[in-house]
Amino acid sequence: MVSWWFIGLVSGILFTPGPTNTLLATAGLQRGWGQALRLIPFELLGYVVAISVWGYGMAQLTAWLPQLPTVMKTISALYLAFLAMRLWQHAQAADQVLTGRISAKTLLVATLLNPKALLFATAVFPAATWQSWAGYVTVVGEFALMVAVAAVCWIALGASMRQPQHPWLKQAHLQRVAACVLSAFALALLWSVLPADLLV
Repeated sequence: MVSWWFIGLVSGILFTPGPTNTLLATAGLQRGWGQALRLIPFELLGYVVAISVWGYGMAQLTAWLPQLPTVMKTISALYLAFLAMRLWQHAQAADQVLTGRISAKTLLVATLLNPKALLFATAVFPAATWQSWAGYVTVVGEFALMVAVAAVCWIALGASMRQPQHPWLKQAHLQRVAACVLSAFALALLWSVLPADLLV
């Protein structure tokens, strides 16, 4: 059921910079390698819950509430904007005191609202995923392994910036970059929900 095409596509999307990956890299810098790795189960939980809800319930929920995708995109955009603002505000004091640390709750909520989850559920996961428990467990198991590998790489990137040979890579700088990335995703999501007649 799980093909190399599926593995390559999922890996490519997971390694693409996004809200969750930005937070993981920031956590690696803030917490260090060991402590940041403890966040991975919360990322996995967020992805599995979000993908399962979208995969199993998208058609039924959308038929009942046609505006649901738009509502979810708007909520995601607002949450990402909130995270961006908080990261930027705490960046000033980040080099003196580790403020605004990335918590498990923050990562979980960001992953639940990550647009990638909707993409995985509706366009990437094979249709057989939602037709049997065996198919679901197989695909989600493969997916969870790829999520863990990508998360370790992003955490490692952030943790490497703690090394003394990179004095120019400061936590404040990364948090500001992370805030800009999250802001860009928030704007892109808000743009996608604007009525077509406003974009002409």
